[in-house]
Order: sequence, then structure tokens, then C-alpha cells
Amino acid sequence: MLALQSDLKPAGGPRNPARLAFSPDGLALLASTGDRVQVWPRLDAPPRPVAESESMLERVAFTPDGGRVYLYRSGSSRTDVLDAATGGVTRSGLPEDPAWFHFDTAGGFCIVCRDQGNLVRFDYAPKLKKKQFREAWVIDRWSDGSEKNRKPLGSHYRFGAIGAAAGVFVSLEYKFGGSEPFRGLTVRSVTDGSIVYHQPLKSNNADKLLDAAGLTLAIHPSGRYMAYPDGPVVRFRALAEGVKVRAKLPKLPAKKPKKPAKKPKPAPDYHAVAFSPNGVLLAVVGDDSLVTLYDTSTWKVVKSFAWKVGKLRAVCFSADGFRAAALSANGKIMVWDIDI
Repeated sequence: MLALQSDLKPAGGPRNPARLAFSPDGLALLASTGDRVQVWPRLDAPPRPVAESESMLERVAFTPDGGRVYLYRSGSSRTDVLDAATGGVTRSGLPEDPAWFHFDTAGGFCIVCRDQGNLVRFDYAPKLKKKQFREAWVIDRWSDGSEKNRKPLGSHYRFGAIGAAAGVFVSLEYKFGGSEPFRGLTVRSVTDGSIVYHQPLKSNNADKLLDAAGLTLAIHPSGRYMAYPDGPVVRFRALAEGVKVRAKLPKLPAKKPKKPAKKPKPAPDYHAVAFSPNGVLLAVVGDDSLVTLYDTSTWKVVKSFAWKVGKLRAVCFSADGFRAAALSANGKIMVWDIDI
């Protein structure tokens, strides 16, 4: 087990998200809170200085060799690149500003929401010195009707995730410029962008997903369902036809207080979830300062950790599933081996 101390600001709630990610080879680690990010090129070496942004970091991702980190910033809808060796940040040079990335040791790709209507996939092509990405496909998503009255459809930039193991991209598609979702929850193939599952949603349900799941959802490696923290509970939602999934995680047994409390304490909020690469475990962290690992076949707790590092804001697994890490609100990171 390793204990790393970052120089990040205290991590806030879901509107000021914390991020934690291993490089594809598992040798490097990054952590971010709000508009700040810090990288450890190696876990046994000091971290690079904190790099700051002019707006909140919504998503972060290492390239296959761990040498660079792509940073997608909300507000400005801009993607920059951080050099893991020097800590310097530059514009990405990409043909678009992608909002979603996936990289593994063999390569990767990104997805762009263009002009509020089109979805575009770009494949990672490092031999292309300038752009380093090559367009793979474009999905034209505009409303039906005459050419004069065509209106763009958007894929909300605060909601979405790539489930690379299952080959899917999950997003909340809506009518651009309106509050009423146009299509609802949509799962597309990352191979060609075609729709593989769709669930219509009323506006109140869609808004709840945006607020609760937009920046914190985790897709099971099977692609059959997703999990996301929603205040004091962790909820689930099906992502494929015929899938029946429980509504939420069972409550943990409450500890008996040494002295009767005058008022019962509210249940702690959860802030992050992550599935292990093999899909066997779900890690959950939050204000109870615990890392709780659930067996995804029985939903029983198989192990929990309490390191007394304060409230926890982020959790992740390495790509090989041998390690995991958790980030506390005070910037401390715990890295441990998975031996289950």
C-alpha cells in the first residue's frame, strides 16, 4: 500500500468533481479536483507540479504510453494536453475538441459532439505528427423535417461515458436549446455510432441523471448496466434490452453508537464509483471515509478499507485490475493491491 500526498485543493461535491486515473500501463497516476491536476509519472517518484486551468476539468485521460494527459474543460468546452514529464500544458492540436476519451496500451479513440448535432469518432494515430487523430465515422443527428426547419440534436456535454470493454458510448441525447430531452438515454456502438439501446426519459428523470450521474457514472464492462452515486445511495440503470438490474445498492448495516444520539445523523453521501476491469467488483467511496468493495453477482460487501484520511471523492482501478486508488477531500491518495 502507498500513501501519496497531492498539492490539490480540497475536493468539492458533484459540481466540482474529483478525478483519479492510472495510465494504461499502470505505472503513472493522475489526480484532479476542480480546475487543478497533478501527475505522478511513477508511483515511487515525486509528482509533477500542479497544473491549473481556467475552468473545471470535466474528464482526464492518459495516452497509451502515459506520456501525455488529455484534459477536457467544461465551460470553455476545450481540450488541452498536459506533458506528464514536464507538467507543461498546451492546446491539443486536435481537429475538434473531444469531450470523451479512451486509451489503452494498444491505442485509443475519442468522441466529439459537433455543432450540437453530429457525433464524431477520431482514432488515435500518433504517427500523424500534428493532429495525431484520424476521423473514423460521423453520425448526422438532426431532427426530421424540411431543410429550412432542421434543428440540431445535442448530446449533453456533462453526461456521457465510453464503455470500451463493451464497445459502447452512453449519453443523454436531447433537443438542442430546449429543456425537454429529445431522445433520452442512448447507447451507441463505438464501432460505427449506431444505436444499440434507447430509453425515453421524461425531463425530470433526465435532469436527475444530469445532476447525479453526468460526471460520476461508471459502466459495467459487460455494457449491460451503469452505476452512479446519488446522494446517500448508489443507483443502477439498465443499458441493454432485457436487462433487469436492481434500483440501488443495499444499505450498509449501521454501526451502533456508543451513546444514544439526540438526533440521528443523516446518511453519508457517496461521490464516486468504479467497476473493476473484470466486472467482479464495484468500488464505492464517499463521506463515510470508507472504500467499500461489492461483489457484483451478489451485491454483498467483500471488503472495506478505513484509512482515516478523511472523506473520499474519487476511486479507480488500474487497467489490469491488480491495483486501485482512492482520493480524499484533503488531497491524500491511497494506492493498494487488489487481492480478492
